[in-house]
Amino acid sequence: MSSGAALNGIALMDKANDEKSTITPAERYSLEKYLSENAVSQATALGEVQGCSLRLYAFAGPYLALDEHFAIGNFMSDALEGRAIRVKGNFHTQRSYLYPTDLVAEILCTFSNPPNTPAEVGSRRPIKIGDLAKLVSELTSRPEIIFETNSTAISKYYPTSPITPAIACDKVNLDDAISRWWSWLKQ
Repeated sequence: MSSGAALNGIALMDKANDEKSTITPAERYSLEKYLSENAVSQATALGEVQGCSLRLYAFAGPYLALDEHFAIGNFMSDALEGRAIRVKGNFHTQRSYLYPTDLVAEILCTFSNPPNTPAEVGSRRPIKIGDLAKLVSELTSRPEIIFETNSTAISKYYPTSPITPAIACDKVNLDDAISRWWSWLKQ
């Protein structure tokens, strides 16, 4: 389940209850994500199921789309194609990235001892998008970076809930994740 969609759904509850409001398809998606989390939590609390909703954040590694709205995928695509790495939006925006092996480990750890609330799955080590572009540039030997900064607000999108020792994954640091992914892409 997308973490951003579920978090946006929380804010839409009042709008959804107002008969005069119109909800867009994207807002409906977010609202339904949030409502599905609540359904799982309530069923778990009642002992009907043993479940936990996962709020998935950002990832970096093989099979991540290189032509979608994911900054790191676009940076890797630029490097792979020999283009300058283009940073669109606000370069102070923060994200964090978890490598796929750590993703699997974190999911398995979470499901082995599921919490009663939605679990945030992702790295707790944020990085500014501008610094991410520089890191990808350095690790892929693509020195040119073009900052197409606009006036978009700075956003922060990474897990903020405390992580328990049982879930302390995040064993592949971002430098290694990018290097491994770069080697995989060049094959």
